[in-house]
Amino acid sequence: MKYVLQYSEICDSTLGDFISLIKQPDLGKPLNELLLRDLIINSVTNELIYPGNGVYFFSDKTKLIYVGKASSKSFTERIGGHFDPRSRAWFNSLIKHKNFPNQKDDTVLEEQARYAYSTFRITLVNFDDVYAGLISKFEGLMRKSLNVINQTKGRIDVNMFEEKLEDILSI
Repeated sequence: MKYVLQYSEICDSTLGDFISLIKQPDLGKPLNELLLRDLIINSVTNELIYPGNGVYFFSDKTKLIYVGKASSKSFTERIGGHFDPRSRAWFNSLIKHKNFPNQKDDTVLEEQARYAYSTFRITLVNFDDVYAGLISKFEGLMRKSLNVINQTKGRIDVNMFEEKLEDILSI
């Protein structure tokens, strides 16, 4: 099961084609099978995920849930923080999100983290150093284009879905 995409391999895709790809239910690695090693070495190709910066997608079997970026930190440093069940933790916005019930209690956050861990999948889009400056723009484009819990307000021009990712991001 493929869970790592290289930006250099998808940048010629149109926005519409990429969205179709990222929504495929068999894309991504189930979190309950994910090992720390899988954020460093691609378990499908056995290649190093270098530099380990880019955009990641959490999904379940039916829909995309969340889009995030790892630009100042690597995937290995960023991903785990989303599932920290402490109410005082600052980076667990995924399990604290309003779409989950009552997030004020550590016990509830632990249940929500366990639920996410048992049902979510992760897909990584790794950006080589030459493309690192595009990570934030790509994440922003995905958050505007996809119906995710951290969706950004704003409209995407319908014509953009026919444009190549590299052309959209170079604007």
